[in-house]
Amino acid sequence: MITKIKEELVQVYPVELVDSLIDSYIELAGNFVRGKLRPSQVEGGRFCEAAIRILQYETTKAYSPIGVSINLDNEIEKLRNLSKTSYNDSIRIHIPRTIRVIYDIRNKRDTAHLGRISLNLMDATLILSCCKWVLAELYRMRFRISIDKAQSMIDGLVKKDVPIIQDFDGFPVILKPDMSVRDRIMILLYDRGSEGVDKYKLSSWIIPKMRKQIATNLSRLQYDRSYIHRDSDWIYITRAGEQYVEENLLPNL
Repeated sequence: MITKIKEELVQVYPVELVDSLIDSYIELAGNFVRGKLRPSQVEGGRFCEAAIRILQYETTKAYSPIGVSINLDNEIEKLRNLSKTSYNDSIRIHIPRTIRVIYDIRNKRDTAHLGRISLNLMDATLILSCCKWVLAELYRMRFRISIDKAQSMIDGLVKKDVPIIQDFDGFPVILKPDMSVRDRIMILLYDRGSEGVDKYKLSSWIIPKMRKQIATNLSRLQYDRSYIHRDSDWIYITRAGEQYVEENLLPNL
């Protein structure tokens, strides 16, 4: 997924900007998944620096060199004043204003706490959502796909850490022999993220002596727990399933 998105974006934007934009998003989203909220917020600043330069390039075919300070307010004002007939509102208004929100939360909020109320989770959640929207919108506009499709592709950029899985050329091996079939299924689907997996491939990843139990467990996970969603032969983990893994499985690995 990440290779596809990068390959397509670098056909439109400079490589160093694409690398900075996507790498910073992956880093901040990965930190968020791992509960590292303050580093996630910090990475939002680097994302903004790349995103505003991409808008510069989009509108002028030039951009401020990386490492050179940018006056964000001036750049946002320049974009706002662009011709309405030449540039759509996402480029002129929506993306710049979203970048402004990310940047202000990153720089002007207390990233530790206010009294006894922690702001880290609220702020990191807002930053992640805004960065995801900006990246998806840039991709959507250029490649003429729906926002839902774009956001689904962006979700696939983030690889969630599953410490007991070792990947052998695309074949994930679970390094905990005493894990139940249900939890094996959940860990494997969690590792796959928004891409999901074909049920036959999933079965091939389960050790042979447990494969007879797969169908029963899949039914229970779907209908009793709503931990998975099945679309024909393709299986996805739901948000409820991700929460189960993060609260019950990952802490014990």
